[in-house]
Amino acid sequence: MKQIFTLLLLACNSLFAQYNPTMRINFGGSSAIVRLQAGYFVNPIGKTAKEATTQKQSSLSSMRLGFESMFIINNRGRFSESVSRNAPRFLVFRVNHDGIKSSTLSSVSLATALKCRTSIPLFGQVKGYWSIGAAMRNNGIHNPEIIEAKNMIGGRLAFNVYNKKSALQAEVCGFANKAIVNVMVYKKLSSHLMISTGYEYEQGVAGLSALIGSCRITASTRISQNKQLQHGITFIANL
Repeated sequence: MKQIFTLLLLACNSLFAQYNPTMRINFGGSSAIVRLQAGYFVNPIGKTAKEATTQKQSSLSSMRLGFESMFIINNRGRFSESVSRNAPRFLVFRVNHDGIKSSTLSSVSLATALKCRTSIPLFGQVKGYWSIGAAMRNNGIHNPEIIEAKNMIGGRLAFNVYNKKSALQAEVCGFANKAIVNVMVYKKLSSHLMISTGYEYEQGVAGLSALIGSCRITASTRISQNKQLQHGITFIANL
């Protein structure tokens, strides 16, 4: 009986080691992870035919593209969500391009995992990490505000947390002439469906996501500053 119990325990430990929680894959950290994002949005509803034809179009004008790379730089390459004395620290690279606005926001940050039993209002106990670093933006060659370097280079502060039922992603990128604030809240409806809402790149966003293994597919609607609606599909792969 003791031998059987030992074999079952070893089998369970092996399965647990290979098990990756869906929420951590999509919203948390790991020893090394790459996130790729590709989204396509239709032209804003409410734009006149004349505006649609006169606007300069390109292959990226209706797309939202994103890249994020995170890897651990301490703990000898081993990652654990149970932070005790030596919290995992990561180096995070991010690049996001919005074709509709012809804007690109990139950053490099140093991230630190949160301590065990960290709690925040409305979410309860969460896991995740916070990060701080440098950011750079480019709003296109036709925008005069990017001529000065002080308006292109700035700082970034971010907070990414999650639990079994919800997640929060908050980011502030500050520049000399403006601040870009992104806040997204996610809530699970079932094991494979979740809703999201928030404010992302100066646009209100709401969507419905399907969690498929290490991937996420989201149908969403964005509201621009001109009160125009854009509908789109976004695919995110976590590698």
